[in-house]
Amino acid sequence: MVRGLEDGEDFDLDRTIEARVQRLRGESPDSRLYKARKKEHRDVATLFLLDMSASTDEPIHREVRRHTDDDDADDWLKAWQRKPAAADRPRRIIDVNKEALVIMAQALEEIGDSYAIMGFSGHGRDNVEFYVIKEFDSELSDDVRARVGAVEPKRSTRMGPAIRHVREKFKDVAARSKHVILLSDGFPQDFDYGHDRRSNVYGIQDTMVALKELELAGVLPFCITVDRTGHDYLRQMCQSSRYLVIEDIAQLPRELPKIYEQIVRW
Repeated sequence: MVRGLEDGEDFDLDRTIEARVQRLRGESPDSRLYKARKKEHRDVATLFLLDMSASTDEPIHREVRRHTDDDDADDWLKAWQRKPAAADRPRRIIDVNKEALVIMAQALEEIGDSYAIMGFSGHGRDNVEFYVIKEFDSELSDDVRARVGAVEPKRSTRMGPAIRHVREKFKDVAARSKHVILLSDGFPQDFDYGHDRRSNVYGIQDTMVALKELELAGVLPFCITVDRTGHDYLRQMCQSSRYLVIEDIAQLPRELPKIYEQIVRW
């Protein structure tokens, strides 16, 4: 908090009282009666990597989510929640993930942290899909908001190549502290992710190596899954301090900002 300003966000009560006393004494009061919050410089850049695999189309509950006429028409989060296409279907995993990203983006805009949003899917090694939703140097424009709203489930969960491409995205980022937060709902999987499509061993090992490569490049990864069995494979992919299993997916929008605050170093 910066005090002793001639203009600011709010009155400094102590200085205001002192100025009043000075007037009563016949003295010339100090006009520096305001205070303002000092913005701390946070040299941090975080990329949110969203799993857009087909399994994220699964509903989190079976009931249909409804929205009332009391919803704020200017609220971005509620605006896309009210889309006609979503009004008559259950709330899905991808919908909760998008809601969490909307809340996170709005919070980061407030504090001024640099961030990007990307998504991934794929179908085979020759068709890895990587979606750029927001670049680090992009503003939170209407186009970016529209891209978040348009995110839909695609194909398989081919994590390794997506993580390696994320490493390239950080090459021109000058922030001292660099982070990747991976939001997923299951283990790495694709029809040709290894010789035996019934086994997830190759996908897990490939993702583990990609995460290590990312860390060696100076980017700290953190994996969040809403898969309750996530401990089984995440403990093979990274250290226990580098992942979190969310037991109740509906809590993700509330929990993500708390997780960000805990893991991001600046």
